[in-house]
Amino acid sequence: YLPQVRPGFLFFSIFVALLLFRKLVSSLSDKRHRMVIVFLFILTYLFFFINNMVRNHIYFKQASPLTVDNLFVREFYVSLFIENSDTISFIPREVNWIYQEFSTTKSAYEREKMVQKYLNLAGKEIAKDPSKFLVNRVKKLWFVWEKHNLFAYENTREPVAVFFIYWGNIALFVVSGLGTSLWMRKMKAGKTDQAEVWMTILYLILIIYISVLHAFTITAERFSLTAYPLVFLFAGYGLWTILKRLSNIFTHQ
Repeated sequence: YLPQVRPGFLFFSIFVALLLFRKLVSSLSDKRHRMVIVFLFILTYLFFFINNMVRNHIYFKQASPLTVDNLFVREFYVSLFIENSDTISFIPREVNWIYQEFSTTKSAYEREKMVQKYLNLAGKEIAKDPSKFLVNRVKKLWFVWEKHNLFAYENTREPVAVFFIYWGNIALFVVSGLGTSLWMRKMKAGKTDQAEVWMTILYLILIIYISVLHAFTITAERFSLTAYPLVFLFAGYGLWTILKRLSNIFTHQ
């Protein structure tokens, strides 16, 4: 379901699907069972995209699984002018223009030309100041994890509330990072099962994936919400471990 929420998660969903596929196939020794599993697995994964592919073929003559427009190119171009869409004070004219022009194409050939046009423009923009481009990519690794607001539209602008929202999110990440570190030590000691190990690995890959993906596309703070259930989970483990150790200290005193 992730690519339907945010197209950028397509590659992550394919990665997870391949891991599951490998696990399923390796667990079967019978070749006939393997063939059935391969067929059902591919059909099940494609099922989430078939409706979109059919509609795109009917209306745009292009059976794209998500959108017929190359959103990755569009978002990459926009990212050259906007670091964090939640904190920017105005929309640059280059961004306004691409949003008005990019989806006006009528055929696959025109869409290819549009993609090439903005790839060329992006190359020229990067060539103006390559060091600025690299610095901005590094900064954007964090911008997607910042939180200046609790909600998407209506938010308080009270300085105290904004302060607690921003630094509360950072505190959450610190505790979650501690919890993740403690959990990985438990994994290293062999005190977790295989499912827990894979959950942890996928969580860490998801964190890296979200960071890197949005370093090269438009960055908005809500784009990282997909990982927050696990951020809270490991933060909970971190707090539980800290409280348990403090309890043991005071008990022995």
